[in-house]
Amino acid sequence: MTRLISSETGLQLRKGIFEKISRHWFLCALLLVIPAGMAIGYSDAAMQVVGTLNRVPGSLLTAVILFLMSMTLDSGKLLAALRSPRAVVVAAVINQVVVPLMAIPLLPMVSSPDLRLGLLIASIVPCTMAAASVWTRMANGNDAVSLLVTLLTNVGCFLVIPAWLSVALSAQQLLQVSKALAFGPMVMRLVFSAVLPILCGQLIRLLPRIRQQIDRRKKVFSNSAQTLLLFIVYMSALTGGMQFSKDAQPPAAIVFVVVFVFCNGLHVMAMLICVLVARILRIRDEDRVAMIFASSQKTLPIGVAVAQASGVPLAIVPMLMFHASQLFVDTWVASKVALKP
Repeated sequence: MTRLISSETGLQLRKGIFEKISRHWFLCALLLVIPAGMAIGYSDAAMQVVGTLNRVPGSLLTAVILFLMSMTLDSGKLLAALRSPRAVVVAAVINQVVVPLMAIPLLPMVSSPDLRLGLLIASIVPCTMAAASVWTRMANGNDAVSLLVTLLTNVGCFLVIPAWLSVALSAQQLLQVSKALAFGPMVMRLVFSAVLPILCGQLIRLLPRIRQQIDRRKKVFSNSAQTLLLFIVYMSALTGGMQFSKDAQPPAAIVFVVVFVFCNGLHVMAMLICVLVARILRIRDEDRVAMIFASSQKTLPIGVAVAQASGVPLAIVPMLMFHASQLFVDTWVASKVALKP
């Protein structure tokens, strides 16, 4: 009898672990892909691998990723969001203005120029495309608000990101990458790799038959986009490994800890500011829930694309930290702020 109970307990434990891994497969894959890329970057075969993989332009991969993600967004709810314009505007302003303003004073405390640039990039990219609405629905909020904030910040990123980079790069002693991230080239890069794919993904949903097929296979499109994103992350890790193999010293472990704390702090502070402003403006509870997630989350694909454009491999790390943070923090927050259905 004892053996039977022990066997059932073990089976349930393994099942629970498998379910958690399946739910967070992308994060688990990141934990494998990054060390693998760094390790291969140290090897003699690195140059040959990079030469083969670089034949696929990173900007093209980003465009495909954002197109696939945009196709899965239900834009039919946008009109409903217009009934809550204050909630949309407040969340967008916190995401694109307040978070960068909070991040800039923290940058001098990051001794590594690579991670300093990465923290800046993580703070200025737009709201994540799908996750904000997912967590809003988990907490029984108005996902129409989170959807509109997502589309507004992503479509406007071609101006917002270059503007923030122009302001902050020279002030933060990051002039070595200022040419790579110059205003004009960055605007064009984001228009073709982000804005147009997002708009095309939404336009294709106007066709009823295609929209039905997309909605039936939403998980397939989402997983495909995340798999391509893993490839880009792997390339950055590979390049970083090659950089350190050439006697370049990686930042001390404490610097990574500091950046991780800053990423979490920015994320949580954005949420708290959003709650405070929502109460002052007396915004409805369901709209407030949507604002909490849409104002604080940051999208990984565009962050990775900008980091890759900088030519600084470690600039991708803070964006990955921010992404990991919001996966776990927002799941807990959703359970705490959830409204009764």
